[in-house]
Amino acid sequence: MRVCYFGSYDPTYPRNRILLKGMIRNDIDTIECNAPLRRSFKPSSRYRNFLSRIGLGSKSLPIKYLSLIKKHAVCNYDVMLVGYLAHPVFPLAKMISRKPKVIDIFYSLYDTLVFDRKIFDQGSFKSKILYYLDKLACDSSDIILLDTNQHIEYFSKTFGIERKKFKRIFVGSDDEVFYPRGAKKKKTDFSVLFVGSFIPLQGIEYIIRSAKILEKENIIFEIIGIGQTYNEMKKLCKELNCMNVKFLGWQDYESLPIYYSKADLCLGIFGNTSKAKRVIPNKVFDGLAMGKPIVTGDSPAAREAFIDGRHCILCEMANPEALADSILKLKEDGELRDKIAKNGYSLFKERFCPKVIGKELNVHLQELVK
Repeated sequence: MRVCYFGSYDPTYPRNRILLKGMIRNDIDTIECNAPLRRSFKPSSRYRNFLSRIGLGSKSLPIKYLSLIKKHAVCNYDVMLVGYLAHPVFPLAKMISRKPKVIDIFYSLYDTLVFDRKIFDQGSFKSKILYYLDKLACDSSDIILLDTNQHIEYFSKTFGIERKKFKRIFVGSDDEVFYPRGAKKKKTDFSVLFVGSFIPLQGIEYIIRSAKILEKENIIFEIIGIGQTYNEMKKLCKELNCMNVKFLGWQDYESLPIYYSKADLCLGIFGNTSKAKRVIPNKVFDGLAMGKPIVTGDSPAAREAFIDGRHCILCEMANPEALADSILKLKEDGELRDKIAKNGYSLFKERFCPKVIGKELNVHLQELVK
């Protein structure tokens, strides 16, 4: 079986790099047919930059279409897998290929831009366009990849897609970038790390409020990232007079392990949005891959992958008091901290590393060529 990994994707973006590495490590014959759009994956608070980042606002899209058509003309394969972000190019994939198609839909534009980030109003013309972009991509594919069963249930019900078309492939982490390593550190304050793009589902507000609760406990919060609510969160931190929060700005992907290695504890997501309950973000898997103890929101999605108190600590979402209690619990119990870190890392190797993810993906791809 030969697979054509098709699209205008960034091969360094975590979702793509993990799937591609997983396929290679499982000896799946893979050819890449790619014409990357010029877009930055550095988060932006401006919606038009976000639209450009996902390809819908790119003036170069027609040129990329022509490039993909030329590259595809010399490709010989059995299955086409349209990589993230698939929405801008899936209509072309449908047009030029008669082979079975797998789409890594990854997330809903409709859900993300209308309900989670609230960039467009529900019921508006633009929201309807986003809805049909999601639905068209799903309707036209043979297999749809998503990261959790909760996400699958949302797509199936919202867009009227048969449940059997969906396959769960966890996000995972790149174990060539994120892996346990020692760090030279003066053991003074207990350090808590959060890495994110300041979007609502991540619940940075609750992290900052928990930091305020813990300001007398010698705990330092380091927050990496920038994005939609960045200025709002810095303002909140100033209003609360949080002296134990450090905003470190945007950091390159390859430099993130340096920060993880120095952290005593890493945070997931805690937002009060529906999407927050349906996903497990990269940061959680990256922390597991680094052998770090994790605290993240107690959601149906998190329960698909983790056991509370064994692989991580799950706390009530959108609740700074609960988050503060969980952090303090791990700070004061080194034995529990080490146990969770060890169990979480073992689980990562068993279920969330690229080789395992690629093996699961291979099973689904083989279904299409039997």
